[in-house]
Amino acid sequence: MNRWQKVFSAVLLAGALLAGLGIYLATRPPTVPDGFVLEDLDGQARSLAEFRGRPLLVNFWATWCPPCRREIPLLKTLQSENQGLTVVGIAVEEAEPVRQLAAEMAFNYPILIGEQTAIDLAVALGIEFIGLPYTVLIDARGRVIEVHTGELREEDARHAIEVLLP
Repeated sequence: MNRWQKVFSAVLLAGALLAGLGIYLATRPPTVPDGFVLEDLDGQARSLAEFRGRPLLVNFWATWCPPCRREIPLLKTLQSENQGLTVVGIAVEEAEPVRQLAAEMAFNYPILIGEQTAIDLAVALGIEFIGLPYTVLIDARGRVIEVHTGELREEDARHAIEVLLP
């Protein structure tokens, strides 16, 4: 092989490696981003990053959304029956209505509250359409596994457990 053939081969190899890296970066699932801080029901600053190392079912919802309210009992059941899973509710609205509903519903999982910050977090997690409710399944390594738009049903909950807790 002469010098030009070696150079040409090296350039082709480098191009193939860069193309492969580009495809990988473009198609890999999003991960839980740092920097999104939301308040919990007590007004304390919280982040999804504090839940790293555990599979998460993150549910974006609002008090004024009937399907969101209907799925809360199912989410409470998921949390109580699956010790390896952490359910996190993120209310996409002002704090006061969320605190009022929380007093009625006795949530057994963390509730975080944010308006635009919650929407920005959802977009960072891969939500392409902002419609409530929506749920993001995140593995213990912080990778988004799946996004579910609309109300969770019993079969969706079973699927989430199968995906997150194999």
